Amino acid sequence: MRHKLLLLLLISFISMAPLSANNHPWIDSPSTEDASIKIETSIYPNPSTGVFYVEVLTAAELAYQVKIVNLIGQTVVNEKVKSGEKVKFDLTSFPKGVYFVQVDNGVDQVIQRVVLQ
Repeated sequence: MRHKLLLLLLISFISMAPLSANNHPWIDSPSTEDASIKIETSIYPNPSTGVFYVEVLTAAELAYQVKIVNLIGQTVVNEKVKSGEKVKFDLTSFPKGVYFVQVDNGVDQVIQRVVLQ
């Protein structure tokens, strides 16, 4: 009886279709997120008197959208930059306070805070 049960189990196991990510949703499959590029930025000086630099340090040669956004969500500056490019932003004519620097490449986005004193 025991051998018959093991044989039945073995036959059932062998006859099963091979498991693949395409036909079984519980198996992890590569996604488009794996192909995304992590954005690394440098913002300095921070805090700033109004003039600061944003540099995209990511190695991928892509175009990046840099937006400076105030606390109520208004975009005050919008500029395209390339990786490795250091861009100067002059916000001396804007009120002092906290602003957010959003760097976006169409797939990923990084948001960092900059303080104007």
